[in-house]
Amino acid sequence: TEGFTEQATEGFTEQATEGFTEPPTASPTQAPTQGAACAEDDEGVCGCGWPELDLNLDGITDCLGSTRHLLNQRLYTLHQVPQPFEAARQTCLQQKAHLVQPSTPMENNFLAAEMEYAGLPEEVAVWIGMELGSDGTWGWVDPDVPDTVDDDFRNWSTSADPSGAGPFCATMYQDGVWVK
Repeated sequence: TEGFTEQATEGFTEQATEGFTEPPTASPTQAPTQGAACAEDDEGVCGCGWPELDLNLDGITDCLGSTRHLLNQRLYTLHQVPQPFEAARQTCLQQKAHLVQPSTPMENNFLAAEMEYAGLPEEVAVWIGMELGSDGTWGWVDPDVPDTVDDDFRNWSTSADPSGAGPFCATMYQDGVWVK
């Protein structure tokens, strides 16, 4: 499993590019496919592919993965370093970002296109920031993150029932469908 992070880019200007180092020419290592489970031994992703840039010059190296693009003034980075779901979430939070929370069909399609653009195999899933709560409903793991439009948007696979027994975290495949 791989993972996206999403973070706001308000205040990002071209002046902030002074002092950047160029990313290496080699691509980051492709993370192995471990299936769509949330167990601690499962490999999900939100780590750094090219960790050489300090985008906002705050002294903290920003994580630059194999893809990094803007949509609606939000910066999305696809990370390809294996981590379990909760570790991936914490890594994102440490980088002042969060696991992506696709809240509109347009955003979901954008993420699917990014996965294809990055060359991820169709069978590779990425973590999204959704988990099954103790009340049996799915919700965003970072509820304080502002959604762009529709808090009720879901894109579950028709062949997978999102209710019932674990795993309790959601992933997304290159076709844009979500599975648990």
